[in-house]
Amino acid sequence: MPGTDTLAFARSMEEGEFWMFILEERWSKLHGSYSMVVGGTPNQVFPMFLPSATEYIAHGIKEGMQSSVDAHSLWYKIKRVAHFDCIATASSGTHSYALLDG
Repeated sequence: MPGTDTLAFARSMEEGEFWMFILEERWSKLHGSYSMVVGGTPNQVFPMFLPSATEYIAHGIKEGMQSSVDAHSLWYKIKRVAHFDCIATASSGTHSYALLDG
């Protein structure tokens, strides 16, 4: 956050790792402030950094929103992402996560 030594959004398990801070800072500057980048989904960010297409899949049911895919189809899509070495993310609405094949 501005005026502090902590990141507003990104976190790392590696002490001293700062590349996320640089991306976070640049992203907020691009959009005017940190308050302008609160919320959103990873598929809105990736096209700015990577020359790739994105797909948004709503899974689970929230108020006023229905799932766009059943559990079997979702698992199939996740396996395809891993097979083709693509980047996949998941979002709970308040947090975003990268799905990495280890």
